[in-house]
Amino acid sequence: YIQWEGGLPELRRGEFWRVITPIFLHFGPIHILFNMLWLKDLGTAIEYRISTRFLATFVLLVAVTSNVAEYLIGGAPNFGGMSGVVYALLGF
Repeated sequence: YIQWEGGLPELRRGEFWRVITPIFLHFGPIHILFNMLWLKDLGTAIEYRISTRFLATFVLLVAVTSNVAEYLIGGAPNFGGMSGVVYALLGF
């Protein structure tokens, strides 16, 4: 018997990686291919102009923000991919 607990109980238990790991899950080969192509193009431009450290920090912060927002809006954690990060890179 599995019961879903609302309110981010995993974070209360110290499982902080759970807000980052959805960026590594994708819904098929095309999904990951296009996300990685955008990450390569946009990430390379940002990395070249600013720094690798900035890009890594930006990706992690946006991943946490977009995954928590998606959880709060959508409820049960049934999401994955880097689309939130890619949109943030595009906006930046």
